Order: sequence, then C-alpha cells, then structure tokens
Amino acid sequence: MHDDLIINPDLTLILGPEDEAYFLCPAAGVGQGAYWAVIHRRHGAWTHLYRIAQDRFSQRLLVHLVAYFEGECLEEARNALLPLRSSR
Repeated sequence: MHDDLIINPDLTLILGPEDEAYFLCPAAGVGQGAYWAVIHRRHGAWTHLYRIAQDRFSQRLLVHLVAYFEGECLEEARNALLPLRSSR
C-alpha cells in the first residue's frame, strides 16, 4: 500500500473543473484508505463523501461513495464520519 496515493490520490475521474476535494481523515484499518469530501458544482452544488482506497491486487484506486449532501456541506460530511469513527 502506498500511503502517498491515498493522501494525495489522482482524483481526475471524480473532479470537474469547478470542484474541490478535501482530505478528511484516514479510514480505520490497514489498506482501508482515507475519507475525502468533494464539492461538485457542475449541476448545482452537491457534496459527496468518498472513501478512497488502493486495491491490493491491481494497485488501482477504488472510490466508494459513502454519503451525499445537497449544497456545499463540508461540515456535514465531516460530521457523517463521527459514527463511523466512534464504532472502531
């Protein structure tokens, strides 16, 4: 697992020209990746919470949509991680 690919992944497949990505925190467990919030603006503002990890076999990035919010909701995305982090 290359941590630099998770902390600084190539997000070109999920980012549009006006979108912004925010690293939130590492995911629990070895190889589980990290959580990112992305604010998309192409069809109105939407915030997606993703878990991005590297596949152990193919070395490709795996992008999992965890939650989504209408509008620019960075704090809501952070707050959505609280139950996930407290259940560890």
